[in-house]
Amino acid sequence: MASYNNATIVGYVGSDPEVRSLNEKKVATFRVATSYGKGDRRQTDWHTIVVWSPLAEVVESYVRKSSQVLVSGEIRYRTYTDKNGITRSTWTGARTPEFINTRR
Repeated sequence: MASYNNATIVGYVGSDPEVRSLNEKKVATFRVATSYGKGDRRQTDWHTIVVWSPLAEVVESYVRKSSQVLVSGEIRYRTYTDKNGITRSTWTGARTPEFINTRR
């Protein structure tokens, strides 16, 4: 049986993207907030997005805190232990970030 892995997120960027170079390629990481519910039951989920070159350069140029973005890509969960010993997880694989409302 075939399988399909795709997710689309529309939300607001929580802080300016972190862009770094790895093996001569750029990688941009940023977090997108999505909310659901109403009133006192309103909740926010944070999604960590990872984008590699050449899209990382586009993210670096156009995405800022409060930008509204649409991100589509595969979900790939990774876990790691941060410098404080806390286990964290992230999802990666953004193929098509689209910029709905960016601040340059």
